[in-house]
Amino acid sequence: MGDLAASGGYYISCAADRIFAQPNTITGSIGVFGMVPNMKKVFEEKLGITLDTVNTNKHSDLMSTFRGATPTESVFIQKSVEAVYDVFIGRVAEGRKISKDQVDSIGQGRVWSGSDALKINLVDELGGLPEAIAYAAKKAKLKEYRTEELPLQKNPFDELFGKSEADAEARIMKKSLGPNYIYLKQVRSILNSKGVQVRLPYEIIIN
Repeated sequence: MGDLAASGGYYISCAADRIFAQPNTITGSIGVFGMVPNMKKVFEEKLGITLDTVNTNKHSDLMSTFRGATPTESVFIQKSVEAVYDVFIGRVAEGRKISKDQVDSIGQGRVWSGSDALKINLVDELGGLPEAIAYAAKKAKLKEYRTEELPLQKNPFDELFGKSEADAEARIMKKSLGPNYIYLKQVRSILNSKGVQVRLPYEIIIN
């Protein structure tokens, strides 16, 4: 886990064989909340817009932003939030091999540093990506391995000065053809295309 692995980030991590975190990684936030904005006054008082709704039943527009929730609907929404939280702590309990009560005692939206998370069994080891890769290689019984970062990063000097032949040619052609360079690009695009082609009687040019 990097700088931040809270809530959904920790949900993804909790099923791992071994969790690594930096000492200052923001960890945990095992919690769920629901929020339904009520925009009724904004539309009416700020924009002068009112809305009329026709429903098949009185709860068809549940979670609508154009009205507040009724007491009954608030209870339903609260139960839905609690059901998702129960699934969340269940996943963590299963992954960390502890009880749901233990997870709940350190959950409920609390956040921890990586160092504190290690003490309460939310992570297994302090370390970064190199340590995690070394552990994965060991698990796979690999004596030799290499890593590659994707996407591949371009040389910043090439980006700045455009040293590649294609970039140099493009600069020369742009200078030579001026605004007509766009037509050269279109012809090259046609020549590089394969298979059946359909041409429209007009061109859409986005600058």
